[in-house]
Amino acid sequence: MRRLRHADGDAAARTEALRSRLTLVLTALEEPVPADDAEGALTRRLARGDASDVWCTLAVLRGVLPTQPEVLSAVRLLRADGPEAVLRTVVGRVVPDLDVVLAPRGVLLDVSPTRSAVDELGAPLVVEQLVSAWADRDAQHVRWSADGRRLLPAPAGGVTAARDDDPVEERTSVVPWRSTLVVLRPPTQQATASRVHALATWARGATGAVGWGEPAIVANDRTPGEAAAAAAGLSALRHVDVVAAVSATAREQYEGWLEMVRTLELPGPRLTTVPLPDEAPEVDDTQVASWDAAPLPLVVSTGGLGPRGNQLAVLRAANTLWNEGVAFQLLMLGDDRPTSEALARQVTRLQEAGLPVGVRRGLDLGGTAALLRSACCLVDVPQHDPLGYHTAIARALGTPVVAGAHGRSPSPGRDSPVADPDDSTALVGLLRPLVRGHAPGDLTYRSPAPTTRTWGAFADELWDALVRRATGPHDPDGVDSPSASSRRGRTTESLDEGIHEHD
Repeated sequence: MRRLRHADGDAAARTEALRSRLTLVLTALEEPVPADDAEGALTRRLARGDASDVWCTLAVLRGVLPTQPEVLSAVRLLRADGPEAVLRTVVGRVVPDLDVVLAPRGVLLDVSPTRSAVDELGAPLVVEQLVSAWADRDAQHVRWSADGRRLLPAPAGGVTAARDDDPVEERTSVVPWRSTLVVLRPPTQQATASRVHALATWARGATGAVGWGEPAIVANDRTPGEAAAAAAGLSALRHVDVVAAVSATAREQYEGWLEMVRTLELPGPRLTTVPLPDEAPEVDDTQVASWDAAPLPLVVSTGGLGPRGNQLAVLRAANTLWNEGVAFQLLMLGDDRPTSEALARQVTRLQEAGLPVGVRRGLDLGGTAALLRSACCLVDVPQHDPLGYHTAIARALGTPVVAGAHGRSPSPGRDSPVADPDDSTALVGLLRPLVRGHAPGDLTYRSPAPTTRTWGAFADELWDALVRRATGPHDPDGVDSPSASSRRGRTTESLDEGIHEHD
């Protein structure tokens, strides 16, 4: 990587930052760098009218990745008033107090945390394991800044939350160029989605994304924030080269969405399916022992704590069993998003009545596996779940599962009872034999499902789909993927025709 010197905010430092960044742009564009007239050299290069050159110039000189409308506006200005006008505009928007890093011809792994609806269905657990499995791959980890405008370096070997109070990290801006960007979770901010769009179109690289499905679009129960986040993610995905769906259900959703994308005369991404593994994760015996020490059999319920998680139906079924005298404790798992008001009220009411019900948030894969290993059964009946990952973990550990039927991918050889998520009475009938008569730590009734797909196979196949296939067989270095070329061609035609293309 080539790193610019850090610049202070005074005029001299601003001038030095601009000079250094001009050199970096010319280096990226493989142009000679004259000792005394870098700006003139870049002006001559921009006169060719190549929009990719414009994207690179905006990204490096400003230190902020441009949105698609910003790139198109700059190209129009270039064609109307010449390259000098573009540079005058860009120079006025330089952010000097940044270290700009050029990332050429490599693999960038976007490990950004999101606020996606699939987070409560187990996507963070998969990402956590996936990043660990790819630890020996030649890839740089990056994440988006809190405002969604810049890519920042991220620690290798793990998924981290944004650390916006780290001044050293926050002043570093990574600019991909002829690179392959792997998006583990689609962005949920529109500001970021528009920058992914521009990057995928103009950065002369390749892009691949994991496709988790879109429960916030397909299901009825969603908040306005979830719907907006899902729309932002889809607006980014429609411009990447390949989307690897993690289940047959997720792929079906993307196939329907892709039909709509093509009505915009966009090629859309290539779709492939890389099914999730069904291998049991490692279990911490210490954590298992702590759960086994509980005085009552443990029932775990997953699917999220919002309306789509269907936990109110689970609570009604549990309350019926408690009234029958069946002794067990219920623990509902969720992520860090707020609990629905109706669910929070009901949990409080039951707790005040002395009933053993609780909520746990943000467990990692090891903690989740330990909990499911100790449970007498898992209840996984959300209104829509294209992943079914909690069910897969439980079955691999031999924990009985009551699974929902709405939007769940088929699991080969699954013998778990399937519940109607809308029928709490039927849920009572399925739960009763699983919780009655079992003591904490009793393993005699467990029958682990055979492993048909390992984590290693999943990680290798996903890497192949998102890195090797995204670049295309003609281009092993990740330069100029076929889909990106097609997108650039259509966008250039639109500019020539004077059509304003919205992000």
